[in-house]
Amino acid sequence: MISKRQAYAAFAVFLVAFSVFKYTSALPDGFSIQYMISVCILVVLTGVVPFVLASLVGKRFASTGMRWAATFGVAVVTCCLGYAAYWALFIQPSGAEVPVLAVALRGLIAGPIEGLLAGLVVTARDA
Repeated sequence: MISKRQAYAAFAVFLVAFSVFKYTSALPDGFSIQYMISVCILVVLTGVVPFVLASLVGKRFASTGMRWAATFGVAVVTCCLGYAAYWALFIQPSGAEVPVLAVALRGLIAGPIEGLLAGLVVTARDA
């Protein structure tokens, strides 16, 4: 069993990798503060918020199985909702012809990873 410190360290590594991936996925030619802000908002909506909410919900259950199920489910759903919110804030107003479902389903990639990490946090031993 891992400690909470190790579980939070694993999430920090994931968050750095996730942020770098999101920043470099559609990198503009030159530096753009608007692009940097957009990526930060995306990472908060789809990386930080799902992990925090999943951890908070997972802590409310007594059994380990329910903790894992709750953290996984909450992380996946809130990650998909985060992508949908990002679509509503940035993609739709720009007039892009991308359907919300195509963007929201991207949460099915990061969400399970965050659910696993949140599950590690809520089931880890205190040390």
